[in-house]
Amino acid sequence: MQFEKDVNRVSLNSIPKQYTTYFSILGLSIFSYVIRAVRWRRYLQELGYNLPKFYSVLTYVAGFAFTLAPGKIGELIKVRYYKAYKIPIIFLIGGFFVERIFDFAVILCFALISTNFAMHTYTSLLFLLITSVICTWFVFVIFRNNYCFNALLNFSWCKSKIIRNLVLNSLDVFNVVKKLLTFRMLIVGFVLGFLGWFCEVISLYVLSPIIASTTLSFPDAIGIYAISILVGAISFMPGGLGTTEATMIALLVHHNYSIGDAILLTTICRFLTLWVAVFLGLLAVGALKLIRFEDLS
Repeated sequence: MQFEKDVNRVSLNSIPKQYTTYFSILGLSIFSYVIRAVRWRRYLQELGYNLPKFYSVLTYVAGFAFTLAPGKIGELIKVRYYKAYKIPIIFLIGGFFVERIFDFAVILCFALISTNFAMHTYTSLLFLLITSVICTWFVFVIFRNNYCFNALLNFSWCKSKIIRNLVLNSLDVFNVVKKLLTFRMLIVGFVLGFLGWFCEVISLYVLSPIIASTTLSFPDAIGIYAISILVGAISFMPGGLGTTEATMIALLVHHNYSIGDAILLTTICRFLTLWVAVFLGLLAVGALKLIRFEDLS
């Protein structure tokens, strides 16, 4: 009964008229998208394709129109915008794969760091740092070796044309990933990913004081957002819809928010991050249909 009462209290009229705060979060979200678009352009440059800056950003943002596909795989639809530059689809798939690796790693770091602060186990941050370095180096070493693919090609069951082509195509993607996981690109990818996602994860912290008298600490807010995003990604639901929101609401209730306030805060936060991205993606798709950016040099 109490749950039903709390839910019934949620309405558009209960949204605080804090427009300055909303525009601040909107600005941070857009800045986050731009930073990640810069990272994408840097990947293409590393692969030998130096696209016009505005075109590169616009095509990257256009991918957000399809971000609701499971695992954000729909963002790969943006490959059609690179046909004029004759960029092989294998390069784009490899870049997309590296993007997802860094996004997952960055969000996981936010969640782990927040957990350490919440538990007041600050000394374990050193352990986290050392573990992160070791794991990063392990990934670096693994992706510099073709041994696994060469071994697969030598198996008798790999004589099948379909399976062999699948392994060879995977090897092509793997070789692209290797180019983007040099030590220098590891630093570039992680730093830009960290900055980009940081601008987004702090949205919950900025919003929390205007919804209720209960406020979140900075580590708690970052942790709730990061863990919710991780659960949404692992669930493989389109855009993390449902699972991300449910996790965020549950964690906010755990931090003494009423169910009604938790639902309202989650709704506003997701609108200013996920749905704004989808809307901007649709605008970018429309712009790319109207303007011939492929003629730019």
